[in-house]
Amino acid sequence: MDNIILWFGLCLIPPIWLLQNVIHESSHGVIPLLKGCDVTIYPWPKHMNGRWYMAYCTWRCKTVFSERLKLIISAAPRIIDLLIIGITTAIRPENAWANTVLVAWQIAAFTDFSFNTMGIFFGPDRKNDAWDVAGHAGWTTAWKLRLWSTLITAAVAVPVLFRVF
Repeated sequence: MDNIILWFGLCLIPPIWLLQNVIHESSHGVIPLLKGCDVTIYPWPKHMNGRWYMAYCTWRCKTVFSERLKLIISAAPRIIDLLIIGITTAIRPENAWANTVLVAWQIAAFTDFSFNTMGIFFGPDRKNDAWDVAGHAGWTTAWKLRLWSTLITAAVAVPVLFRVF
């Protein structure tokens, strides 16, 4: 029975990861939507501006956002990932199937968090959320950004590893 639950959990990771992409991109679009912008979310791979994106959120509006609001919009997925990881760590169902769903979702949230946070290791010429957050926050020292990204990702891995093992 344990093998069936393990395979069930492994098979859940791709669809939950797709759901995680929808959550990620939707979190970027919440503030623009509340500000009256037209928001479009592409939760699947999309080719735009000459490159491929795993998922994409775009909006058009007449409102000019402050740097602080742009920072919150850029950081929103990481905030949501941390909430998901925290909640799925706190909930401990007795049912092995329910627990497996939560573990798969936690792995998907951590994958999203680490992929986007560790994006700081790819040059600022490559557009990603990590560099957007750094730019809006006014952080310019790349080695410090990379060090903090590594430390934060390692710290977030602790509850995930605790849950999985």
